[in-house]
Amino acid sequence: MDKNYKGKLLCPTCGGGDFECNEDKSFVKCKRCGREFHRGYDELLKSNQSRINSIVKDKVEKDIVDDINKAIKGFGNIKLK
Repeated sequence: MDKNYKGKLLCPTCGGGDFECNEDKSFVKCKRCGREFHRGYDELLKSNQSRINSIVKDKVEKDIVDDINKAIKGFGNIKLK
């Protein structure tokens, strides 16, 4: 797993987004509900994988639509949503 993920991760138990961890991120704990991720940051990333995939998919779709709109800009009032 990518130890440098920059997006917002959420606790699958309470939905909180504030965590404490040790220096090498091998242990993570939710500050809101106290859930402990004993496999650390990797476990937290895996529990957020469907959310991450959805965010990436939405961004890719938006980028594609924006690129197509730029490409057809000179063809009148055609616009994709």
